[in-house]
Amino acid sequence: MSGRKSKKIHIILSSLALLLAITTASVYAKSGITLRKVDHANVCMTNNKDMGKTQLPIKVDGKTYYGCCKMCVGNLTNNAEARYGTDPLTGKKVDKALAFLGALPNGDILYFESEENFNSFIKNN
Repeated sequence: MSGRKSKKIHIILSSLALLLAITTASVYAKSGITLRKVDHANVCMTNNKDMGKTQLPIKVDGKTYYGCCKMCVGNLTNNAEARYGTDPLTGKKVDKALAFLGALPNGDILYFESEENFNSFIKNN
């Protein structure tokens, strides 16, 4: 598979994972299940999952992202879109390295602009 095709596949898979996480968050929030705060270092920011242990740090433009394997390192280093999530409260684009992270019970990660948005999301859903 060519590098360009591989990059497109990673973008598509990352987007689908984020859409699934947001949809899942909505279902969990409506059922009264709360999110828990998660440390950035424990999150694979390509798979958007709490891995339960420290991941590989990836420095890009003075910020630190985390991934679980060499593929994630390459994806986060070379694919700017992979370094962003969407705040499920506001719909705004959020830099994963700067976001406030919330984990669903299944380990899926949601990226919030702030702790205030995280708390509002829990309170209002």
